[in-house]
Amino acid sequence: MNTENNNKSTEAKHVLGEVLIAKYMGITPIKGLNEYTGNEYYYYNNAEMQDFEALPNYKEWNELMPVVEKINKRDWVTIYNDQCKIHSLIVGEFEDINIINEGQPMIKSVYEAVLEYVELTVSLNLA
Repeated sequence: MNTENNNKSTEAKHVLGEVLIAKYMGITPIKGLNEYTGNEYYYYNNAEMQDFEALPNYKEWNELMPVVEKINKRDWVTIYNDQCKIHSLIVGEFEDINIINEGQPMIKSVYEAVLEYVELTVSLNLA
């Protein structure tokens, strides 16, 4: 039972991370409630497609890289091997974000660094 609660907690953190990144990217998430399971989920109104869609899955490269590009327009992102660093271009604005996930896929480090950056920009009102 404890493992089940741990999995739900991890999933909730992932969903909140996806919501934060979506907001950073200018998407306005809408909270929904699955009438069968009672679980919350998020979607958005995609005006371009004239339809409602699920939030992008930022744990996939094609969704995550536009976020990295947006960050790179303001600050400096370095990705190599199993490490991702985000440096502020304004001296002293924030400490470098340095995520290393040794032996893990590169996208894990990039996602975690992006999420930390988005959380930081929200708390410092930099976005």
